[in-house]
Amino acid sequence: FRRVDVNGNGLLSLAELDKAVLQVWPRFNNKPVIMRAYRACDVDGSGLVSRSEFRLFLKFLQRYQQLYTAFQRIDVDGDRRLTLKELLSRANAIGLGNRSPEDLRAFFRRADKNGGGVIFFVGFADGVVGTEIEAGRQA
Repeated sequence: FRRVDVNGNGLLSLAELDKAVLQVWPRFNNKPVIMRAYRACDVDGSGLVSRSEFRLFLKFLQRYQQLYTAFQRIDVDGDRRLTLKELLSRANAIGLGNRSPEDLRAFFRRADKNGGGVIFFVGFADGVVGTEIEAGRQA
């Protein structure tokens, strides 16, 4: 944490985190992933990441990178958005082959934030994480 906290104030800004990822963990240098991890770990909503939130940032960074890789596997045409057709046809590629088409359609509707018929990474990631949280509550 001290290595990343360049100005020594005990809090990390998005700029400090972005720079640290580039320098220390370059394989995670992916702006959408960094942004999702940053927003997810900011528990107190301050816009800055504390030492305890930093631990969450590192966990979220890894999880969102996994989700981004899954998103790319489904995004056959590489346009950075998923259609229902892509999700249904590529579900096996990311381990969702055991889900029924109805479940995948329901997931798509939840993740399609604006009802535009496509899912962007943010909606996909939020949908998957939301499903994981819900599954954890039911366990």
